[in-house]
Amino acid sequence: MIQVSAPRNGATGDEWDPFHMARNLDGPDALKHLDMLLDIPGLNGIQWVPGTGNPGTGSPVWFDIYRRIQEKGKLLLLQGMDPNDVRGVLEGISSKGVLIGTACETEDEARRLLKHAGTWTRD
Repeated sequence: MIQVSAPRNGATGDEWDPFHMARNLDGPDALKHLDMLLDIPGLNGIQWVPGTGNPGTGSPVWFDIYRRIQEKGKLLLLQGMDPNDVRGVLEGISSKGVLIGTACETEDEARRLLKHAGTWTRD
């Protein structure tokens, strides 16, 4: 479970309120729990980790799963994506509510990716 918190107005120390809760799904075997998780009202998102030996987060193999998550109004967290796969994902699914974590080899490559990413989205 991933919890993202923010301080209450004027809060100090431990006075933080959770505002996003996400569940990690690790590998195809975990998909048997997806429908149950998508029906939990307080769960805001799903972090998908394909698992060792499976296609990466940028593979079209997972796009139907990503769409199911999005259709339920949940956030989608995709980390460890190859930068070369970002375009296909942004063209293949809605970009709304998606966090993509990737690592470029150079700052210039990262800037190019950010510059073009907005033109690849479907919405």
